[in-house]
This record gives sequence, C-alpha cells and structure tokens, in this order.
Amino acid sequence: MAILRGNGTVTYVSPAGNDDYPVKLPDFTTPLRGLSLEFGDNGISLYIAGEEDDAIYDTAMYFMEMEELTQEGSVFTIGNMHRVFATYCYAPPPQLLDRIFQVDPSRKVHLDHLMLNTEQSISLATRSHPISLNLWKCKFEDGGTSFLEALEHRISSFGSLTFEEIRDFEDDEDLDLITGLSDDNLCRLVSYINALDHLALPDVAADDVDAIVLMAKVKFLECWIFARVLEPNLVDTLEIVADRLSLTLVHVDDEDFFTEGILALLRRLATVGHFV
Repeated sequence: MAILRGNGTVTYVSPAGNDDYPVKLPDFTTPLRGLSLEFGDNGISLYIAGEEDDAIYDTAMYFMEMEELTQEGSVFTIGNMHRVFATYCYAPPPQLLDRIFQVDPSRKVHLDHLMLNTEQSISLATRSHPISLNLWKCKFEDGGTSFLEALEHRISSFGSLTFEEIRDFEDDEDLDLITGLSDDNLCRLVSYINALDHLALPDVAADDVDAIVLMAKVKFLECWIFARVLEPNLVDTLEIVADRLSLTLVHVDDEDFFTEGILALLRRLATVGHFV
C-alpha cells in the first residue's frame, strides 16, 4: 500500500513480518530517497520517499504522532531507505528524535545508515534519561566531536551505546571496520568518557587503538580486538575497569598465533576478577 500526501511524499507501508521495501523509482534506475521507520518486530514499517528533506521529515512526524505505546522496551529503527554502504542521508531533526523517545523512553533506538550533524549528535548525547542507542553503519559529520563533548559534560548516565560495524568504501583496497568516529575521538571515547553503563564496539581494525578499548570506563563492555596487539608488556599495564566484559579475540589466518599475548591477557583478567 502507498500513501500520497500533498507535500510530495509517498509512503510505502509494509506490514509486520514482511521484509519487502521499495528500492527504485518506477524507471527502475533511480534509487528512492527517503527515510524508513520500523515500529518494532511486531509493528509495521514505513518507507517515506520524496525530493525535499523537510517534506520527508514532516511526513515522518505525521506518522510518529499517531504512534501509541504497545510494549515497553520495544525496538524502533529509523534509517536511510537506500540501505547501501556507500550512501548516507542526514538524520531527522531533533524534534523528531524527541518524539521517538517521548513515546517510550525505555525503547531501544536503532539508527541505520544515517549521517549525524552537530545538532543531532548533541540531541542524542544530552537526553534527560538513560537511553539504549544502536548506531548501525552511521557516520558523524564532525567525526563524533560534538557527540563526545556532550557526553563528557553529562552528570547522569547516558545508558547503552552500541556501534555496529561499518566498512569504509571510499578506498576499495581499505575495507577497515570503523565506528563512524575519528581515530582521535575513538581513543577519547574509551579513555575519558565515563557516562556510559554499556558500550559495544566492533573490531576497530586499528592497532594503535585496539588494545586500549579494554580500558573503557563502563560497567559492561563488549568488544572485538585483534590478538596481534596483545603485547605482554602492554597488557600488564591495562587498567580494565568494566565490571562485565564480553571479549572476542580476532586471529588472522596468515599471522602467527599470539600465545604469549593471549596468556598475558587471561592472567590480567584473572587479577581484576573477571573470572569467577
């Protein structure tokens, strides 16, 4: 079903349990431009296409204002309708983000293939209550600087922050997994930010950052790191403060197995009480 509005947008409605979504305009060559709204596992999905950002956001707010809470702690996803790695669109304005959390502050919010500007980053980082935010293949316009600055000034818990892996296709020969944060801001996140209860990071594929991820100042840390960065002398100095730790070690087939480094890490974890 499609809904046409006077502002030039077309909204395609996909019922619960249906994974179909529009990809191209009727000429079958031009990708649709717009936002997707997914109202949980048991709710409908809306795909709002249009030529003007303001019209797309207006239609998104129109439907969001109809939403009624049916299940606390549900999942809400808002994303780029392209769903293509190399294509990003800007996230909706803060007032639409406000509406998402107004319906259910405890809901898990997933942002999908969106580019966050300064205003949106600050809006997310300064919610008045703890939130659960999942950034799936998102990028920050400023590399995450405004987001982290806002987190640094929080006096209460932000809640949970999850970065899903994202591949950078600007260089076909460099498919490093990244978070959308600059390297400096990734280091800043794990070294100085103490407003998070939970942090989940993919394999950041940067040897100068990988090991210090274990020093993130959070209660619960989930992360992937390359085994090759586990130099015994470095591991012995890591200040691991997380009460709970879910760690995946990545070993590349054509590399030597880093036995000493892994053993050093296991001994270090034992001394800080992560084995019970």
